Amino acid sequence: MTEKPNIGKLISCLYRVGQSFFDQYSDEFGIGLGHYSCLMCLFRGDGITQDTISKFNNTDKATTTRSIGKLEALGYVERHIDIENRRAYKVYLTEKGWASEPEIKRIMRKWADLITDGFTPAETEFVYDLVERMAQNAIVLKKNMNIEGK
Repeated sequence: MTEKPNIGKLISCLYRVGQSFFDQYSDEFGIGLGHYSCLMCLFRGDGITQDTISKFNNTDKATTTRSIGKLEALGYVERHIDIENRRAYKVYLTEKGWASEPEIKRIMRKWADLITDGFTPAETEFVYDLVERMAQNAIVLKKNMNIEGK
């Protein structure tokens, strides 16, 4: 039996190269990879709480707060106190945020297409399924280990 490659190394490679890929567009938008995730979440449902964004992206609240703060400073989003829970903020896309949607989605699709180049549609679907299941297993592990933000 041949030795399997270190899966952590492979995932790390995807992350690092992905980071470099998205950094190419930082001049255009002034944002990094984590900000893309927040925007993608808001494109699905504008006017959600920061806590919802944290859960969707599986990031700690402090990271989400920093990301939303930068997006707000750059004019992509606005935060308003949640009238149902005065301790929480709801996040809304601005006109600039909505205007960025087609290009942000194009960049996200381009990355996905590049890393699945040469895959059949069935292989691409299978890979997405497997990676999603791996992520779910990692989330369960994180909860069971009570790992917060690490």
